[in-house]
Amino acid sequence: MPFFRSEASLPYNATTESYLDTSGPSRRLACPTVGRSASYAELYEQRPWLAPFYSEKEKAGLSVCYGLRVAEQSERVVWALAVAYVLFVAWASTRSLKKSDKKVGRDWPLGLWHGAMAAFAGLGAARTVPHLLSNLVDSGWSLERTVCSRPESMAAGAGAWGLGATGVWVQLFVLSKALDLVDAGFRAYRDKPIPLRHWFPSLTALLYARHAYATEASHALYVVAANYFLQLVVRGYRGLRALKALPGKVRDTERVVTLIQTVEVGFCLAVQAAVCLRFFDKDGCAVDGGAALAGALVYAFYLAVFVDYLARAKLGAR
Repeated sequence: MPFFRSEASLPYNATTESYLDTSGPSRRLACPTVGRSASYAELYEQRPWLAPFYSEKEKAGLSVCYGLRVAEQSERVVWALAVAYVLFVAWASTRSLKKSDKKVGRDWPLGLWHGAMAAFAGLGAARTVPHLLSNLVDSGWSLERTVCSRPESMAAGAGAWGLGATGVWVQLFVLSKALDLVDAGFRAYRDKPIPLRHWFPSLTALLYARHAYATEASHALYVVAANYFLQLVVRGYRGLRALKALPGKVRDTERVVTLIQTVEVGFCLAVQAAVCLRFFDKDGCAVDGGAALAGALVYAFYLAVFVDYLARAKLGAR
């Protein structure tokens, strides 16, 4: 694969499977294992006031090459994990139908788990949300300009959210969808039912996130940024609730949390639908039609599930 300079003159990082050149006016990355190369700039290089919020490791350069190869080659593993998860949910559902004398109060493990995931989501949001807003500002708040450019090539500059620090956090988002499946384990341990609104979003998010990343869905930053922010709020709330660190009236606001989730789902559905309706197979647009359509269908189902829960909860409160 041709590189920007002689590959022999650049250090090869076997761990990240990449050549990275940060000596020029723009960073250059080559991924021999997946046959990719691109130039990019970190967001803080375009907006210097963000520089203090970047670590020295991020400034030195992060590679997405290894994650790209894993995403392309992990389809069977992800499907196997999905099947195992469905079987686990089915087994756990039969347990929850039986009477149990198990005491409720294992709050520390659950609280710490949600707290760790909330902290992770906060870090992810700190990278992806500013990048999305910056791209929107630079594009004149144009949906077309932000979704029709590939993640690694938006003006070959700081808009290239698929590379560098933001690209790594997008990769971590995809990988974290497997960790979301652990939530069902906590409910099963407590002999609690695992409702559809809990397990189905986790299952489909695992499958869709890998597919969207492997196909380099150009509109994915909207979904990633919104979901990171949502997880920060929801996980933070559930962690504090599990630790009984919230006032009594705030502790039982699951409907409010579901309402916040519904708003996020509605936003992502609107983006997916707009992409399908306006840019599907449009010349010069990098949108992957299959990924956009799959995303729209998945989020439409999410919305139906959450709205159904809110409607039932409201009726039950009367």
